[in-house]
Amino acid sequence: MSQREMSEQKTQFSIGQLIDSSAKQDAIHIAVAPVRAAEKLNPGLGISFTNDNQVDVSKSNTPIGIVDPFLIKPVNKGEMFWMFLLPNTITSLRHQWTHPEFEESKREEVMKVLDKLTGVAEAERWLENHALELGLTKERLFEYAKEWIYYGEYIIEHGKGTFEQKLFWKNYEIAKNIKINSNKKVNFFSCAC
Repeated sequence: MSQREMSEQKTQFSIGQLIDSSAKQDAIHIAVAPVRAAEKLNPGLGISFTNDNQVDVSKSNTPIGIVDPFLIKPVNKGEMFWMFLLPNTITSLRHQWTHPEFEESKREEVMKVLDKLTGVAEAERWLENHALELGLTKERLFEYAKEWIYYGEYIIEHGKGTFEQKLFWKNYEIAKNIKINSNKKVNFFSCAC
């Protein structure tokens, strides 16, 4: 091996290995993937997939990556975070990497489901808050919406607040996973304050 080859080999950047005094300041790319915690996980903990969906992860004795080591608190079950893949395991890097444990089409499918679930959760949260603003429970507001949709019953109830017609129907359709006829998307609720 030539002196030049030895020098290049010596200065090659190797994350996950000890270095010697010849190491110089540098910058690196690290392959990361969005994942969801299947259990409470601490930053820097070794993790791998818990099932075949290539999204849910848990602690592992044979990790393929670690929990984002820059987080300042643990990740709770169900929360999304970045998994940092172990060094020298990806098989391609162009900011769009490949890795033997990831099947992109399967991940895309699961991420679409997660996006939909996130949208449903956000819609449910908005509806819950809006119901409270009206002095109702979400369940009661849903009952009133159902009565309006099926029977055309306009509701007047003692309460407070203003019915947010456009946002209500948008979030209601997402939460219930249904499409409401446009002629039904009107204000069916009034407060007798």
